[in-house]
Amino acid sequence: MKDVYDAIIVGLGAMGSAAAYHLARNGRRVLGFDRFHPPHEQGSSHGLTRIIREAYFEHPLYVPLVQRAYEHRLKHELLSAEELRQRFPAFHPALDAVAVWEPRAGFLVPEQAVQTHLELATQAGATVRFDEPVLSWSAESDGVHVMTARGSWRAGRLLLSAGAWLSELLKDWSLPLKLERQVLCWFEPLTNREQLSRIPIYICEYAVGRFFYGFPDSPDGMKAAIHHQGESTKPGVVRRQVTAKEIEAVRSLLGGLVPDAAGTVRSAAVCLYTNTPDEHFVLGQHPKHPQVVLASPCSGHGFKFSPAIGEIAACLLEGNKPQFDLSLFRSERFQVKQ
Repeated sequence: MKDVYDAIIVGLGAMGSAAAYHLARNGRRVLGFDRFHPPHEQGSSHGLTRIIREAYFEHPLYVPLVQRAYEHRLKHELLSAEELRQRFPAFHPALDAVAVWEPRAGFLVPEQAVQTHLELATQAGATVRFDEPVLSWSAESDGVHVMTARGSWRAGRLLLSAGAWLSELLKDWSLPLKLERQVLCWFEPLTNREQLSRIPIYICEYAVGRFFYGFPDSPDGMKAAIHHQGESTKPGVVRRQVTAKEIEAVRSLLGGLVPDAAGTVRSAAVCLYTNTPDEHFVLGQHPKHPQVVLASPCSGHGFKFSPAIGEIAACLLEGNKPQFDLSLFRSERFQVKQ
């Protein structure tokens, strides 16, 4: 049996790395595990860019969380299709479209964010172990016992932030999670690169309840992707190759809104959404074991919250009450399967 830690973290992507940093900064003895070597391309915390926004149609409880992630008020404007076109000529919206413009929205660099959190965590004293899958864990009267591929470990508290692998870690209790394969594409613009580099990040509802999103031009090209609608999969059998048909589906949507952007594809990649039935987060204590905290899954819209979620997870692991209303994210909202 190895040394006893204050907290063990399973999964060191966006949420786990942030929690490791906050705990270590608070002087806690932290041990983190990841089955790969983050930042990596096997889960959800990659893809060069991630949107950060405060305007949140999903639910108002998300707004204070993301505001905590970068601390400022929510400014926005409503723009008609013509007003949008005048302000950003690269956009060609439908005549009856209405845009909500958030001037402080932008994008994050996910790999750099994860790497920075991990570096800050280790500088503060955290121990992180990569390429070491957690095989099992058990709750004990005085904490938790964790088994990895290389040894046995004990801690007072446990954070499960393993994303797509969360279901494999919940042996005595399960969540109704669906793993969804998502395709990301980067296109070479046809023309007007300078103009395209100045457009804002965007999310477009191209049909009722269906969305695609994109970013301004960068050295990597114009990134665009369809939000949800991906095929169901499992962690060990994810289809990593992107087909020409999948690329064309994204290009067609991009070309309808930003025609100058939809040139040849430069690259494509696959990431994973781990979805709950209502597409809201799971964030809080395990319903059977209060010393265990869940900070996953995030249903494809969680990265922007990672600094705040890491802080909340650390607060819960330290036995304190977070300042945010987490009622929307309680795991008990789903039926427990015995």
